[in-house]
Amino acid sequence: MRLLLAAMPLLAASPLAAQDLTLSEANLLPRIIDSLCLDLVDTSTGCEQVVLLSNPDAPDTADLIILTDRRTDPGGQPLLIRRSALFNGAMWGMSPSLEATDDGALFINSEQIGIGRSPWMQTITLVWDAPGFVMTAFDYATYDRALGGSFDCAVDFRAGTAVAAIMDSESNPLEDFAATIPATPPAIAEISAFEALPEFCETAIQRYYEITN
Repeated sequence: MRLLLAAMPLLAASPLAAQDLTLSEANLLPRIIDSLCLDLVDTSTGCEQVVLLSNPDAPDTADLIILTDRRTDPGGQPLLIRRSALFNGAMWGMSPSLEATDDGALFINSEQIGIGRSPWMQTITLVWDAPGFVMTAFDYATYDRALGGSFDCAVDFRAGTAVAAIMDSESNPLEDFAATIPATPPAIAEISAFEALPEFCETAIQRYYEITN
């Protein structure tokens, strides 16, 4: 015991006990929500670094930033900076996330499943289409915690197709929707945390609200 007490001042002065974040690290690191390094741009060396950061000026949103590989020359150059791109709530079940796909695209997920009668989940598919990133697909789903029933909508901007479905509490189909849309993937720089759903999905979900309410 005496040996342990005598050693405590030395332990307190050791590198492990004395480590602190730099000011820049302390300002940035707590803002990181998710990060992923994957090869999005075929003509670029290495993998692109995708980062989701909480927005200090709009706490309920997250910024989407994509940088070139740190090992390129010059490294860490911004390919995309989109402020308040996604919803980012303060509770569990409200944080956006990143996911790599098998074909080299990127899923950008956001959700609000923490509270409320109508939790929702959303996925944007991002790919590089020179000279920038585009959204090739949009998927959205919600369900009614009180009465049952659910809604999902999927838009394929590259194929020019859109489908949606309303289901009852037993997952039986009530109404289906389908449409052909212009096969023109929108620029990812156009996305926003509180932007309305694509027009096809917005029309279909209004019908879902009519049925469930």
